Amino acid sequence: MGGSGILSVVLRTSPQPPPRGTIAAEMSVSQISDSTPVDSLTLQVRPWMPAHDHGSSIVPKIASEGNGKYVVTNIDLFMPGHWELQTNFSGPLTDYVAPAFDVP
Repeated sequence: MGGSGILSVVLRTSPQPPPRGTIAAEMSVSQISDSTPVDSLTLQVRPWMPAHDHGSSIVPKIASEGNGKYVVTNIDLFMPGHWELQTNFSGPLTDYVAPAFDVP
């Protein structure tokens, strides 16, 4: 769920868990109120390691696939540990999420 309670975001990586290195992920974005997929959003994604208080210097690339799906490529997970994908959404709706996962 998003920080403002407006958006629901499902993050998918392949393989799972994501390996160390550069990966891609898919975010499926919908409205919490009625599960409607949300298009026309601008995403800013920042990989972040909260335990180390740092992220990656490589900026991910985002492409809209339609039907609420956004593909994020160039995600640099350069070391093992707990990572977040701090994501700001803007456009017709505004929200923030930070889906988290562990890289072995």
